[in-house]
Amino acid sequence: MKLLVGNQVRSLYPNANNEDEPGGSIRPGEYPFPTVQADNLIEVDKVILPLCDQAHQMFGRSGSPCFDADGNWIRQR
Repeated sequence: MKLLVGNQVRSLYPNANNEDEPGGSIRPGEYPFPTVQADNLIEVDKVILPLCDQAHQMFGRSGSPCFDADGNWIRQR
């Protein structure tokens, strides 16, 4: 997986009032991610969690807010 950024990108994250709040930004360029193998698609959440965390860390966050403490994807409603 590779993130290709043509123009500077700034993140938006919802705050406590569910309003978009600006976060960090990344410059144009190629951002390669490590290759991972998913042997068990039933537990794919645990495979993609590090990739999602890395993407959010690029914007200055500690990790992805889309997973619970056990590493399971939180379905958005």
